[in-house]
Amino acid sequence: MSKSSLVITELKKKSTKSKTLVAFLQLCHQAKGLSLTTTTSMSSLVLFLRQVSREVPGWLLWLGIFLPVTLLIIQIMVYLNWRLTQVTGKAWCDSQNH
Repeated sequence: MSKSSLVITELKKKSTKSKTLVAFLQLCHQAKGLSLTTTTSMSSLVLFLRQVSREVPGWLLWLGIFLPVTLLIIQIMVYLNWRLTQVTGKAWCDSQNH
């Protein structure tokens, strides 16, 4: 019995959180042919992002994440430009009065 099989067997005996972890690790192991040791040593964020990219449809990523963030950045740029023109205009008026 390999080391990965032993780890999976031990985790199966534990709580439901461990069972979810086992299912996730087995899915990663089957999908990419990764050994369990390399899977557990990889960053959990990388594993999460891999799983999300497989499960979440592209339109949801586009409309739910990319588009709102882009619009927020554009809105911040417009606001900062507006504030800059206000301050510049005020400074220009003050320099003309003195």
